Amino acid sequence: MNRYQFSLEPLLRLRRHQRDLKRLLLADVLRQEADLREQRLSLAAQRQVQFEALRQLGAAGRLDVAQSVARHAFAGRLAGALSENERARGVVAQQLAACRDALIAADQSVMSLEKLSEKRRAEFTADVERLEARVLEDAWRVRGV
Repeated sequence: MNRYQFSLEPLLRLRRHQRDLKRLLLADVLRQEADLREQRLSLAAQRQVQFEALRQLGAAGRLDVAQSVARHAFAGRLAGALSENERARGVVAQQLAACRDALIAADQSVMSLEKLSEKRRAEFTADVERLEARVLEDAWRVRGV
């Protein structure tokens, strides 16, 4: 019996490789998103610490103007960093959506080729079984005649 060989096997391997690359890209974008989320939490915590320090400076009764201005300036830079982080998170969210769409398309491409391969394999098996049955039938006829 001949072995089944899917004629589009090289294309299927290529599509699987492309899908794997898209998965790696998606994983990278997810890591970037997680890093930005952690960075945002860190910046927000630092900004909160600055505001708490400013409240404590004002609560002491005497205000150290130089220290207050420095903390306000630093809190402003943190606010700028937070807005930059939000902008970067928006870009990463767009990349994430694009990567997910590309991965879905790649998965569909691979699945359609795999389904075609299974269909052709079933046809091949049926053809081989029909041929073997015909050979057996011919052998029985030769013996019976």
